[in-house]
Amino acid sequence: MSTAPRAALGLSGLGVALSGYLSYEHATGSRQLACPATGVVDCLRVTTSPQSVVLGVPVAVWGLLFFIGMAALTLPAAWRRSGLRHLRTVGAVSGAVTVLYLVHVELAQSALCLWCTGVHVTAVALLLAVLLADPVAHDVHPPATARAPEEVRLPACASPVATSSRAASPPAPPC
Repeated sequence: MSTAPRAALGLSGLGVALSGYLSYEHATGSRQLACPATGVVDCLRVTTSPQSVVLGVPVAVWGLLFFIGMAALTLPAAWRRSGLRHLRTVGAVSGAVTVLYLVHVELAQSALCLWCTGVHVTAVALLLAVLLADPVAHDVHPPATARAPEEVRLPACASPVATSSRAASPPAPPC
């Protein structure tokens, strides 16, 4: 396995770890996030805001599920399955687009979470790794794999002879 697929798998693992930590902190109600609360940098304000829950599920858990799915899609066996190329690319793009929304939410709150920023950077880096590792997934014109048919040449003795309705056709030359 080359460098980019390994990087994608490693970044997926890092995303699982970071999102897992944030999910644990959310589930336990811990107020001891290893993050300063110095005004602009305030993980607690970000992770306990109303926007930290979507459809009744904490955003950190959604992130954990995303990175678990991407880890499965970046396993060595998954890279060998061409049917997963587009799913892997769409997954990575959706993660990066979600990051844009989440950063917007943080900026609207005038607070940043360093752990969340780690997750965001990991998701964008994962997109880059997937695009570098799987160029066929975003190639508009994939290389042709089929060969053009070769010209078939018939031997002179088997060449067709023009026929006329008034005259009989001469016999084919002997081979």
